[in-house]
Amino acid sequence: MSDTVTIGDELAVNVVWNADDAAIYARTLQIAQSALIGSGGQRWTTASRLAAALVPGITVFVLTLSPFWATLASLAGAVAAVGGQWAYYFDGRGNRAVERLFAADPDTYPARKVTLGTSELKEVSDSMFWCVALAKIKRISRSDGLIFVWTSRADALAIPERCFASTEAADRFFSALQARTTATAQTTS
Repeated sequence: MSDTVTIGDELAVNVVWNADDAAIYARTLQIAQSALIGSGGQRWTTASRLAAALVPGITVFVLTLSPFWATLASLAGAVAAVGGQWAYYFDGRGNRAVERLFAADPDTYPARKVTLGTSELKEVSDSMFWCVALAKIKRISRSDGLIFVWTSRADALAIPERCFASTEAADRFFSALQARTTATAQTTS
């Protein structure tokens, strides 16, 4: 943990991600993106679930003229339909997918330094540099131990609050970020 470092008018914090932070970040962005663009065509409609349940039963009945085997085939089709729906929800958006990615390749979320200046927010690591003018920040929020800096309705930079030495330090950074973003938005309007 590191406290917010003040350098002149800049506030800086060293960010080291862990698997839980990465999972919360990924899930939050997924929710924001789904709210913006919808869930896509992956959901099974009622008609497709009904067809998946009945077609095997009808087919087996036509081939065997056995109500017993037709019923079993219909039940198998229903199980497949329900399984297909649940598979969509757990196919990589699963509860632990991001944690597994993080464990396999921690460099996906390298250590970085986030610096809040008077007119910009910068994020720097060994492999990247990201900078956004405070006037371009859409909103700021806090959720599940992360500070989110939203640059659009579906994309955000996140700073884990546990990277600060204390809750008070996270509160100071968040308050300064809000104040500077608000002041910048008022001067550019």
